[in-house]
Amino acid sequence: MRKRISINLILARGIGVLLALLFFCIEQGHGQAVESRFIGLGQIWTKHENLNGGGWESNFGWPQGYFRYKNAAELRYLGGNFRRFGPTVGVRDWTLLGTTYPYRIFSPGSNSLTMNVGDGTGMPTYIKKVVRRPPPTITLNGQTLTYPPVSWNLFDLTPETLKPYDVIQPALVTEEMIESQYNYGVGITCTVRLYAYSNKDYENIFFYWYNFKNTGNIDSDTAIELRGQTLHNVCVTWSEWPHVGWEGGIQNGAIWQEIGTNDDWGEYYGENYADYVGTGTPAHPTGNPSADSLRLWIRWDGDQKDDRASGDDTGDPNRDSGFSESDPELGRFLSPQYVGYGILHAGKSVSDSTNDLTQPFTTTWVMWEDRPKDPSNHEPWYKLLFSGYHKPSPQESGISTPWERGVTYGFTSVGPYEMPFGSEFNVVLVGGAGGLSREKCSEYGRAYIAGQLTDAQKNALIATGRDSLMASIGRATRRYFQNLEQGRNPFDVPDPPPAPDITVASKQNSILISWSDVSQVPDFDTGVKDFAGYRLYRASNDSTGHRLDFKLIWQGKALAYEDTTVRAGVPYYYMVTAFDDGTQNWEHPGASLESSKFVNRTTERAAWTLLTSVEEKGGTVPSEYILEQNYPNPFNPATEIRFGVPTQSMVKLEIFNVLGQLVKTLADEEKAAGYYRVSWDGRNDGGMLMPSGTYLYRLSAMDAHRSSVFVESKKLLFVK
Repeated sequence: MRKRISINLILARGIGVLLALLFFCIEQGHGQAVESRFIGLGQIWTKHENLNGGGWESNFGWPQGYFRYKNAAELRYLGGNFRRFGPTVGVRDWTLLGTTYPYRIFSPGSNSLTMNVGDGTGMPTYIKKVVRRPPPTITLNGQTLTYPPVSWNLFDLTPETLKPYDVIQPALVTEEMIESQYNYGVGITCTVRLYAYSNKDYENIFFYWYNFKNTGNIDSDTAIELRGQTLHNVCVTWSEWPHVGWEGGIQNGAIWQEIGTNDDWGEYYGENYADYVGTGTPAHPTGNPSADSLRLWIRWDGDQKDDRASGDDTGDPNRDSGFSESDPELGRFLSPQYVGYGILHAGKSVSDSTNDLTQPFTTTWVMWEDRPKDPSNHEPWYKLLFSGYHKPSPQESGISTPWERGVTYGFTSVGPYEMPFGSEFNVVLVGGAGGLSREKCSEYGRAYIAGQLTDAQKNALIATGRDSLMASIGRATRRYFQNLEQGRNPFDVPDPPPAPDITVASKQNSILISWSDVSQVPDFDTGVKDFAGYRLYRASNDSTGHRLDFKLIWQGKALAYEDTTVRAGVPYYYMVTAFDDGTQNWEHPGASLESSKFVNRTTERAAWTLLTSVEEKGGTVPSEYILEQNYPNPFNPATEIRFGVPTQSMVKLEIFNVLGQLVKTLADEEKAAGYYRVSWDGRNDGGMLMPSGTYLYRLSAMDAHRSSVFVESKKLLFVK
């Protein structure tokens, strides 16, 4: 039965009952449950919740596409950089039932973003993932796949979170968007829209659009509990719990908040932004070009206390520790990311939506050990978060190591606003990430552990990630403001063609990849056809599919490609993109755009059919039928079975489970006298990966005259 809060009960018993009831409703599942969606068309991914908190470890993930088992039960996404991200609201002189509360902070959920300050009484109303068109289908030997695959049972990324879409909206300004809404306990309704892109110039950023409205609604239904209220000195702060480079943080334990357990630096860049704009506009500044050109809170990895004896671990060079799944690429920088978010727009007041270039009016930070200790006392928190002061960065403030006082929480605050009942204001943020590419992290990491780079040289290379971040955020900032000046939707960017459906099918000694025809789909913005071709990429560097590096192997206009270069025992993965001729690129005419490289990847190994191949042995043939023991045994990912045929024979080689059920037919054909070998990759005839265990392989052969019949079986052990 749906539970409701009685306003009469509140009036009778006061604020204590209100907060108690709100907490009770959260625990009892009042209204909508907390849900989440995952979005990632380009290099940056994120998990977004309808109660604002974001992913536990999947926020602002960059670069995307890499996974690893932390232990046998937990496959983790490696790129996450924040735990929690979103806004918390503060008000002054809030009156309820005749009692005035000088300072109140309202966090959206019981696990507050600001270290458990605030009442935690936020209530979700909805969340939906909106797409312009359904995502491409991925088919491997008749099996439908997803990316990331639900079958991986990813930690923090549930099947519900990975739901491909809720709504199809053909006129959507971008390819994908997440929209959510929740109500704060003060009666403010927050609506959020998160825009993502596959355009190569914007694949490292998100746009966030927020609307804050004084509705008086404190729960998930449509009833108004606090009608007619005016809210005073309303401020909103955005904060995050950092763990920059989650893979590196797991390696050295630098993901928590206590002293010595976090190694992330933070800095606000933008204190003199108004001087940069001068008398011009953000799109066309006329002020001091040396002033801060963005309004951006930045995060990056620093040196970790526990690793100081082994040298400076900034960037977290890989030691292949902390995970049950090995990554032997020693030295590769696991935490090269520079991550940031900042203000693009905040109105001057609820009645004046003009962009206030003096916002954010407060940027500050506090280390874990120095935080106000009483979460029920909101005054010190309000004064910390909404002081009107730009606090120098930790390093500028004399902090020599990022771990000495615990994790550093950063806060970017807008306001204050006077909010009569029914009034509202909007805030727009841009967020993004940048850093050395995975290839460069590997190259420089190998050089570092080989002693060819000093700590200072290593750190200087990693610090170039800041330039990458600033370039991506700067480009997005200019696009946003230029769109406004040109009368475009501010979140519009040039669109590549849509990614096609992909089908991968095994053939004898080859793999056939085919895809749907998107050549007739016109450019979204202009309606003019600009299709130029397809690109086929292949990866074969990882048997698990968790850390794939794709390489271009073909380009053209055909709708299929037969890969005849496959080899025994090698896993293969594919993806197909579509690209245009650049004629409809209204931002950079002539520059070709390519569809997302992450929406139609195959995530299971292509179940190639490797039939027998002759093995020469000095031109000899066996004098009798031979079935050798497979090698390696036990095996993963593939094993080889060798056999010999003394005369032309009908040969059948089959795999059975211990129940005698047929799993895979490796050969069933006529063979000339000779020696042969066959590879098995642990998959059945349908392409599904079999569970670990003992299997039997059986060779059956009969010569052409049916005068000689041979049958022999042996055991093999498949381990994962």
